[in-house]
Amino acid sequence: MSTAVITVRAPGRAQATLRYLPDFQEMLEGELRAGGRLHLDYAIKRVACRRERLGVPIWSFQSFIRFHPAGQLYHGGMQASVPVPSDATEAELWFYSSNIMACSAWDSRFGQNYLYRVAGPAKPVENVRYREGAVTNLEIVNVFQESATKVRHYFDPPPSAGSELQTRLLLTAWVRNVAFAKNVWVDVHVFDGNDDRIHAETFTLHYLNPAEGSGDFFRWDNMIYQGSGGGPGSSWTHPDARKVQYRLYYEVNQQVFTDGILHEHEVQEDAVVWNPAPNA
Repeated sequence: MSTAVITVRAPGRAQATLRYLPDFQEMLEGELRAGGRLHLDYAIKRVACRRERLGVPIWSFQSFIRFHPAGQLYHGGMQASVPVPSDATEAELWFYSSNIMACSAWDSRFGQNYLYRVAGPAKPVENVRYREGAVTNLEIVNVFQESATKVRHYFDPPPSAGSELQTRLLLTAWVRNVAFAKNVWVDVHVFDGNDDRIHAETFTLHYLNPAEGSGDFFRWDNMIYQGSGGGPGSSWTHPDARKVQYRLYYEVNQQVFTDGILHEHEVQEDAVVWNPAPNA
């Protein structure tokens, strides 16, 4: 399998596109730059487990994009667009496909993953720190479902009572049920469009229900950051949240575990949520 990289340079561009071609070559258009943007375009013919049954796709695909040295991780599909962190010096990508016929395959340059240098200058970012003493173990705790969104929340009774922007985190975590007493939480940072931290807080997840694999599900589905808003006789302006970052922890039997991942999600800018496009 060839892994040659064709680079098409465009100096000064803040955006880059990585194309994974059917012949197992990669093409980098533009220049990966800290604080810029990375677009992914993965050829469908490259998906190893692509199958159909009666014309219906029975396969799935997931891309993984991690930035170093901090380790911010994004998930996506065959097409994805993610911000390049301001402190990034390298981008790492790998891919996974599977289907209901027991096919599963990694596209990861034979386990080494695809690595690309990110141009600087890199800017220090106040990322969520790894808690000292926590043990990384995906067989003890991991993320089952996650998303971050920004919504316009109306006060009762709408619309006369006013509204505000809320950045929300939806997270379902799986933890191994090794004892009755458990504590599951996330350390969260919220950033503006310049990667400056505008909020930091810890949120406790609540028990949801038993899960397969001798585990339990814990969930958080609520606001993590209050944005700008207003009501009768008052208004407030808060920084525009553009990125959510968190680390997951699970304390049981006086030991703290984590999945070891610096999870990161992009959210829409305030102007888009205040004034959504027609039919959006």
